[in-house]
Amino acid sequence: MQSIRKRNFLIVQRQQVGRASSKQKQLAKGVSKHGRYDILRRTRTINSSIKELDRELDSQCAAYSQALLLPFTSAMHSMLPREIRDLIYGNLLSRVDSHNFRHHLSHLRMPKNMWVSKPKVLPWIYTWKHPHHYEDSRFVGLDFARELIETYWHVCTFSIRSSSLHILETFLRQDPFGYDVVVGRNLSRLEIVYGFDRPGMTLCRKAHNYIVNTEWAKRLAVEWKESLQRDLAPLVQLKRRLKVKISVGVWLGAIGLFQFQNTAAALIPFTAALKDNGANVEVQINQHLLKNYGMDDWVGSWIMEDAHTQLGDAAKKYRAFCIKQADAALVKDWETNFAAVDKCTTVY
Repeated sequence: MQSIRKRNFLIVQRQQVGRASSKQKQLAKGVSKHGRYDILRRTRTINSSIKELDRELDSQCAAYSQALLLPFTSAMHSMLPREIRDLIYGNLLSRVDSHNFRHHLSHLRMPKNMWVSKPKVLPWIYTWKHPHHYEDSRFVGLDFARELIETYWHVCTFSIRSSSLHILETFLRQDPFGYDVVVGRNLSRLEIVYGFDRPGMTLCRKAHNYIVNTEWAKRLAVEWKESLQRDLAPLVQLKRRLKVKISVGVWLGAIGLFQFQNTAAALIPFTAALKDNGANVEVQINQHLLKNYGMDDWVGSWIMEDAHTQLGDAAKKYRAFCIKQADAALVKDWETNFAAVDKCTTVY
């Protein structure tokens, strides 16, 4: 009770100082130069008092929250088995909006340590309520915080595009909370997106339209295969159950089948290694059609839930395809794989 009374007293005192500061700013208009200097000096003094009150208020609120939560979380951890505690963590996380369980990793907006700030595990707690987050070990204890974060990693989905895949290995080594809960040991869902970037496109002035430059597209497909093998290598080191979804964009027609051949050649050994480690890999091939002015249009998707088996079967089926002497029947047969899911809603 003493902490609560002290907390309420500090809140009222801070409001009074804040109103005084606002009043001084209003009086600063239309007064002499020396008078404005005096008002500014008094305002700085008031602001300094506000900061001091903020620090004291935070310490009082932290003490109150610790006294309230620590005995409960300590008793819960000592008296309840892990299965029951997991139900409690799941109930807490069920209150979180679904978009907070999806993180897009990008090298453009993340520093070397991968985190601008700690992820907000429980964002429904307002900033003026304490504790700010239940994952803070100062309020709930280290054991409770560590297990809650482990549960959070298990239900969170991370999405990363091909342009940022070079940070994947760094991301897997991160321990953003500092509780020895490394992401790579607890990651459960990962989506990798190889977007369609219109490779091999050139302008045909006679037709007043863009067409596919076959030789250029072939060279890019081979480079793409090498980048796939290099970028996905860190995931093979994860010896745990993991769900990985890989989305790849290809052309429509013969050049698309050639791109698919190179993609399958890179993904088959990767999916085999992950399957041996207990992971589940799903591959989604998105087919695109070139429209006027060089714009692409999504045609359909081919979703392989059992990626290793389906990729292997498809690679054997289309192994004889040669782009120089394209077999129209083989290309048409390949495109029928996309027609069945033409209205698929899973588009990147």
